[in-house]
Amino acid sequence: MKESYLRACTAGITLALNLMCGNGLAQETSQPSGNFSSFNKNNDVNAACAAIAEKHTAVYKDLERWIDSRKIQNGYLPDLGVDVEGLWASYQETDNWWSKYLASHGRMFIYDTSLAHYCSIVDDMKSGKFVESRKATDIITQMLRKEELRGNIGLLHFSYNTEGDNFIDPRKISGANLWVFKALYAYMLASGDTRRFDDITDYVSTYLLPLQVVDETHPAYGLITAGYGHPDGLNQGGYNIYDDLNTLNRKHYHSVLEHTADFIDLLRLMIFVIDSHNVTANHPRLREELVMRHALVMQGVKRMRKDKHWPTVIDGDGSYNWSRAVDHYTWLAAAFIGLDDDIAWESIEVLRNEFTTTIDSIEIIKGQKASRVPLNASASGLIFFSKDFKDQYVSLSESERNKLEALIQPEATGGGIVFLYRYAQVTKDDTRRQKALEYLTELVDGLALIHKTYSTVYDGGGMPYATENTHDYFNSTPSMAATATFLLSLDTLRTGYPFFIGVPVPKGCENALEMKVDTSILHKTETRPANS
Repeated sequence: MKESYLRACTAGITLALNLMCGNGLAQETSQPSGNFSSFNKNNDVNAACAAIAEKHTAVYKDLERWIDSRKIQNGYLPDLGVDVEGLWASYQETDNWWSKYLASHGRMFIYDTSLAHYCSIVDDMKSGKFVESRKATDIITQMLRKEELRGNIGLLHFSYNTEGDNFIDPRKISGANLWVFKALYAYMLASGDTRRFDDITDYVSTYLLPLQVVDETHPAYGLITAGYGHPDGLNQGGYNIYDDLNTLNRKHYHSVLEHTADFIDLLRLMIFVIDSHNVTANHPRLREELVMRHALVMQGVKRMRKDKHWPTVIDGDGSYNWSRAVDHYTWLAAAFIGLDDDIAWESIEVLRNEFTTTIDSIEIIKGQKASRVPLNASASGLIFFSKDFKDQYVSLSESERNKLEALIQPEATGGGIVFLYRYAQVTKDDTRRQKALEYLTELVDGLALIHKTYSTVYDGGGMPYATENTHDYFNSTPSMAATATFLLSLDTLRTGYPFFIGVPVPKGCENALEMKVDTSILHKTETRPANS
């Protein structure tokens, strides 16, 4: 197994970093290396996980081909004047009415864009020639600049039509933007190309960092608020959205715990770029601020946890929504790896007991007709939320709710795989490690089985967003979110890539849960009830 791992880890995987064991820092080197040993501390786990991924090499190649097929050709954003050829559309066109519309206009959800960008980074690391990921970085940076020129808020909208239509989602959500910036810093870290560091960091410092709640009297103290958007959401229509900037740039004052997980990863990635490439000339106190913000958010997230659970949302008025979403026990829990083993382990137990389901078929919709495609065996995976989930954006019938605990969402499952791998890498508890690896194997094999069956229905090698269809929330059409996350989870197992979900704790952040927080050096944000 160890030989298998070494082959997988060194067969062309290169990085413009030489990660130094023992201190969690990285240095530029003229001899790029794929050595992640400072983060991947358990060679037995590395070997076992690389062997698991190697078993599904054919699946991996299919996923790569599908993502390449979603590359936007001749895409253009007329309201911004940006050519987006080189980015990726989110869906493959099928007979399903829902995906047909989205695919026909090349709809690009920016969260999906960030995942595809991550795939391009990891792929470019194999050759050391960062061509595709550099192009994506340049286009995204241009979009940010044009958004700022048009709308005063230098963040990206939730989605854009890129072919023959000028629809732009009126919302600028923190979570999706945090993922975009995660990919931008992951690119800088891997490639050493920091020519846009100042521009990108200015957007983060101006528009994202001030969204962190630094009012210690507010229940969401330490968390990040949800961003900006039209109060009518998509009812605004998505056309001519720049006509009323005051309305468009209205702040959301609720805090979403899922977004906070993304925020933690971003802060850590920014610190790694600073330490690896010495890029603080124009931001002399940035690292100090990032370390402080990281401690503030980690303490806030730990404080929110009650009886092994986190709330989904803390509203602007301070009220809590205790509905449970899977990302809290994958993305958010991964932030505690290396800081609190019990919190991470208890989240794995929640995943196993409350979010794992087993299926034996996939629901496919062609036109308006639904049919079922049987799997060759039962497959295990993660649901997204339970049937009693409630928040201001989710409205489902009783029959639709009954499906929620019977569907597998591959994107959520891929996130769980990465979390389990990172946990198995770091925990010192042998029993917990073994159980995490067994669970990880079950989830990987489940997604591979779904892919094998699904690829007989839709050619191209993608993955369904979900294995059931529930109104606009989940659908079984080929999805970038599902395909890219599964690909990246396999890449993590193959190579030990540590900068996707659950970014390791940087130097100086090891005591984040106990550190005394000084908010005097932080940008301030206003906190008031969402209906004000």
